[in-house]
Amino acid sequence: MQKSSAPLKKEAPLYSTNIPKVKVKITGFDKAFAEVSTTADTELWERENKIATIPSGQTIKIFRQIVNDEKFIKVSTDTNEWLLGKNSLGRISLKTNGVLTINNYRNPRFGSERTQYNSFRRILHFYPNAEKTMLVVNELPIEEYLWGLGEEPSDEPVAKKHAIFTLARSYALVYSTQKRKFNTDLYDLEDDPATSQLYLGHDWERYHVEQKKLIAETEEDVLTHKGLPVIGPYFTQSAGRSSDKWSSQYPWCRARELPYDKGLTPKGHGVGLSGHSARILAEKGKTTEEILQYFFTDVDVRGAY
Repeated sequence: MQKSSAPLKKEAPLYSTNIPKVKVKITGFDKAFAEVSTTADTELWERENKIATIPSGQTIKIFRQIVNDEKFIKVSTDTNEWLLGKNSLGRISLKTNGVLTINNYRNPRFGSERTQYNSFRRILHFYPNAEKTMLVVNELPIEEYLWGLGEEPSDEPVAKKHAIFTLARSYALVYSTQKRKFNTDLYDLEDDPATSQLYLGHDWERYHVEQKKLIAETEEDVLTHKGLPVIGPYFTQSAGRSSDKWSSQYPWCRARELPYDKGLTPKGHGVGLSGHSARILAEKGKTTEEILQYFFTDVDVRGAY
């Protein structure tokens, strides 16, 4: 990784056409049915087949129904209804250029009466499962996924936030295009920070309007190693030294002294970028590239698309 006062984007983008999409499991949804409202006209799809266009402002209900001993997914609106997925209980999707709100859902960890974190852009997939509940997956372009990422508070230094968003983009790109994090093709990531990254959807975006601009300022960059996007782990803080416990998987993540973390109680896995040290470096005037260079070796920054 070279030092430079200019952005380190020197090569052609990795993806020169469309921005890849990422599929995110909404882990807290455990209902047997879903009630959805939308801010724009919304297409109803059964697997790969478009069924109808539902006008904006209607309430959409999705639930199981048994008719003459046959299993269906019933989708109803204020003015129409459909019996779909006969005996297969396959994927039902709602697609829109607006925002879809799951009215009977509140994020169990972060939702409140004021902000439920139940609104999502673009596409919601619904999969009835064996437990008679719904698996819900939000599919959207990676850049819009980053708009709803709740990993960084508003009051952090800009260079530190730029570094985190670059790593978050790398993470989403790797797991949506290169490898599987979970043993399924139904989704790439979860919304849970314990397993993936903290994703709170459109509600986070509404209350953190500055995030969209900050993400745009990172110029669609990702962390790369030998020309390919790679995972750049990040965590809250160490006790003064990062860990190399994942070095066989991530050879660019080597253990190093972190003097700005000394005396702190460790929080997180300890591999890669320390949020606390990154904050101090940003406050001392280090650029995003210099912050990333401080924590990772033999890497570069490159435009993703």
